[in-house]
Amino acid sequence: HMFETFLKRRGARTGDQRLLAWEHEEMSMQLVDSITARLGGSLCGYFSEGTTASRAAAHMAFTKLLIHGLAPSASWPAGATARPESKRFMCDIVSNARNGLDVDKLDYLLRDCMSCFGSANLPGLSVHRIITSSRVLNNEICFEEKTALDIVEVYSLRARLHQSVYQHHTANVAEIMITDVLDEAADDVVFRGHDGRETTLLEAALHAPSFAMLTDGIFDVIRLSPSPRLARAQAIIDRMARRRFYYKASPEVKLATLPLCPSCAL
Repeated sequence: HMFETFLKRRGARTGDQRLLAWEHEEMSMQLVDSITARLGGSLCGYFSEGTTASRAAAHMAFTKLLIHGLAPSASWPAGATARPESKRFMCDIVSNARNGLDVDKLDYLLRDCMSCFGSANLPGLSVHRIITSSRVLNNEICFEEKTALDIVEVYSLRARLHQSVYQHHTANVAEIMITDVLDEAADDVVFRGHDGRETTLLEAALHAPSFAMLTDGIFDVIRLSPSPRLARAQAIIDRMARRRFYYKASPEVKLATLPLCPSCAL
C-alpha cells in the first residue's frame, strides 16, 4: 500500500498515467501473467491430464479473477473463465466485496497480532472455527449463526489495530518518511533487474519480473550507495535509524501573514 502511495504521488507530479493507475491487485495479476509466460507450453502439465492450452488459459484467467475479486453487481465473465456462474462464490474467498470477510483479511490480522501482541491466539476469535462453519448458500459464502461473535471480533480486531498500529501517528510519519526515501531514490538507485540489466525503482514498478525482485533490501542498497544523488534519501534513512521522525505541524497553529486582507483582516 505504501509503495502504491509512492507511485501515485510520483505520477501526480510527473503526469505519468501508468503510475497513477498502478494498483497492487493489478500487479498481482501481472505476476500471474509473468509466471504463465515463463511456463509457456508446459503450463498444461500443471492441470488435470488432457488440459488444452485454451483451458489452461481459462484456469489462469480465473486465478486472476480470484485475486481481483468481483463486485456483487458485476456480470459473470463465463467465457473468459470457462466456469459457470455457480462458481461465483469463489471470488469472495480472497477479496470479498460483499462484506470484507476474506482470507486476505484473516491472514494479515493474525500476522499483525503476532507481531504486535506476541500471539495470534486471541480470546473470542477462532479463524479455524469461522472457516469450518462456512457454507455456500444461494451462490454466496455464508456463516453459521454460532460464529457471530467470532466474526464480530474480526471487525473489532481490525478497528483496534487501525487505532493502535495502522493509523498510529508514529507509524504514519514513518510511512511518509519511507515514501520520501523512495521518491528521492526513484530515478537514481539501480539494481540488477530480472533480465540482468540495470533497473530503477520506477522501471521495476512497471515490469512484473523485476518488481518481484524488490524487497526491503532496497533500503540497504540506497543506504550503502556511494552516489551523491542519493544523499537526501540516505539522510532520511539515517533520521529514521535515530528515531528523529518528522514533526507534525498542528492545524491549530496559525502563522501571521502580511499584508492582511483589507476586507476581513484575515
